[in-house]
Amino acid sequence: MHSDFSSKIGRSILIHVIVIAVLLGIAYWLSYDATRHIRGMQAAQADKAARESMESRLEALRAAGAKAAEIAPSVSAILPRQDDLVNFPRETAALARQSGLDFSFGFGATAAGTTTTPGSVAFTMSGKGLILKWIEFLKAFESGVNTVSVDTARMTSGDGKSYDVTVNGKAFTQ
Repeated sequence: MHSDFSSKIGRSILIHVIVIAVLLGIAYWLSYDATRHIRGMQAAQADKAARESMESRLEALRAAGAKAAEIAPSVSAILPRQDDLVNFPRETAALARQSGLDFSFGFGATAAGTTTTPGSVAFTMSGKGLILKWIEFLKAFESGVNTVSVDTARMTSGDGKSYDVTVNGKAFTQ
């Protein structure tokens, strides 16, 4: 009788252990599945937020593009015509001479403008002079009438006072 009672208790404990193990397995699986679904929802929310942000940025860019298209003709009208650059080398050389620089200027390749970008004429200016004179010249050059872009400037000196300078850039045109 004692062994019958012990086997019943053993079976009961075994059944309870099996039920607890199954319940723990189900709880673990439910936790894993819920976490997986939550991560999927978080990723979907992040994607949605990113799309909404990109859409609002795109709308802002479209609005800015429309404004730019409206003012492009007036901005283009500010730029000189390519034929108007005929005096640019002479004016720039005169400015360099006023600054006491040995100076030369030359035009390079031209690029035609489009409805969204200005035309341009490449230029190279070079010369020799004291560094303070070059600074004086470059400040005066920057405040000039023509709209220009300096692409590269190379300065070399043997004595630290007098510099050989070569500047490559573009003058923008209509």
